[in-house]
Amino acid sequence: MKVCIIENCEGKSSVYGLCRPHYYRSEKYRELDKKRYRNNLEAERQRSRIKNKNYSKRNQKGIEYRTRLAKAVGLSYTQFTHQLQLLKKKILQRDEFCVYCGGKAEIVHHELERKDYPELTLTENNMVSSCEECHKLHHGIIMEIEN
Repeated sequence: MKVCIIENCEGKSSVYGLCRPHYYRSEKYRELDKKRYRNNLEAERQRSRIKNKNYSKRNQKGIEYRTRLAKAVGLSYTQFTHQLQLLKKKILQRDEFCVYCGGKAEIVHHELERKDYPELTLTENNMVSSCEECHKLHHGIIMEIEN
């Protein structure tokens, strides 16, 4: 049985004549570990790029749409998004229940659609609280509410 090449160490030799504790503290292991880390990091970045590629294509249309709305209102994209989120919270607190069926309100609905009237996007009088089913029904996503 081979022993570690480090003085006064009686550990069993495994790699490069070193026992495990000494090997993991060695410069050779650190270099190898750095190389592995860089390879893993690059592989993770590559996986992330592939995964996010599809997301960014879908999300791009939404960003372009919100940017057009922001320009119509006269705000930057960030300011517009922030204002819209604050206003949505305020409307949900104001109404609490769906204005169509009286159920729990989850979504803020624009009475006059944003694509037709972008200048009314941040107008409080144009927004009402709605449940998810009534919102889908209103937009024609589902044809009738299932009980």
